[in-house]
Amino acid sequence: MNYENAFYIGITITFNIACFSMGSKLSILNIITTMKNNKCNIIQCLFHSYVSSPLIALLTIKIFNINYIYSISICLFSITPPTIAASFATYAIDGDHSLSICLSFISLVVGLLIMPFIFSLQLLLLNSSNVNLQLPILEMILPISSMFSSIFFGILFKEKTSQNIIKKTNSVLSLLIFLGFIFCIIMFVLIQELIDHTFNSSKLIYVILSYILTHFIIVVLLLILTKIPKNKAFPIICTSCRKNSSISLTIGALTFKNTLNHNNTVKAIGALSLFSMLLDINTLFFLLCYYIHKKFDNRQPILINNMNINNNNLIEISNSGI
Repeated sequence: MNYENAFYIGITITFNIACFSMGSKLSILNIITTMKNNKCNIIQCLFHSYVSSPLIALLTIKIFNINYIYSISICLFSITPPTIAASFATYAIDGDHSLSICLSFISLVVGLLIMPFIFSLQLLLLNSSNVNLQLPILEMILPISSMFSSIFFGILFKEKTSQNIIKKTNSVLSLLIFLGFIFCIIMFVLIQELIDHTFNSSKLIYVILSYILTHFIIVVLLLILTKIPKNKAFPIICTSCRKNSSISLTIGALTFKNTLNHNNTVKAIGALSLFSMLLDINTLFFLLCYYIHKKFDNRQPILINNMNINNNNLIEISNSGI
């Protein structure tokens, strides 16, 4: 069995099912209302996702002078739209969940439209004389169009179907998505070359972590400077920083397979896989830090109140002459 082809086909089918499921859960009316009330937040999110993020990726690549094949993987990941998990992360940290869903959808649609052109520009800026990589606009447009169509058909399905059928369908789709990703993970593990290239470069790990942390810090600093409320800032942070590894792997697999030789394709896909793992670890670390901070904040007023009570008691005691 060709595990590599099975991996590419599996992740493509699985993510298109996920896109259909996402579309079936969207409320266009709510998205339009949220868009009208949060125009500035949407602009900020798109700026961080498709302007600052690719620029930081290019700067990081130049500073570390990373291998060209790894560089194109970092560039692709830097312009990948957000994952649905961004909405979950926003919900987990008490952010504006409706805004998060709106930002995820808009960022996804905009990203699918402009990704090929930003990626092509990045490749032109990184072009190396010893690596011949065609500008993969057509190769990127095909899987992107497929994903966009899946979302569109999901929206149509919701509009034309009863809630009961939608609920049952989404239960089946959730199971298929879960099984699909399990299948992809198994295929990934069986492709020994991918495993070797994913974990064989410590420098690549440093580069990816540097990009992730730099992008996160810049997003947070700009939100602080613009004085965005916390409940609005959290969705922007999660949507801008939480990239969708499935999209990057799907597009990368189809793009690199047609434009790079086998060895370089495996290297590029391995880099995308490593990027996904490190991003997941950073997301969990961010959520953990938030919960620790929240717990401390919740305890602080109690300590202050206890202190005030103790001070009042001391005043009463001193006034009573004891």
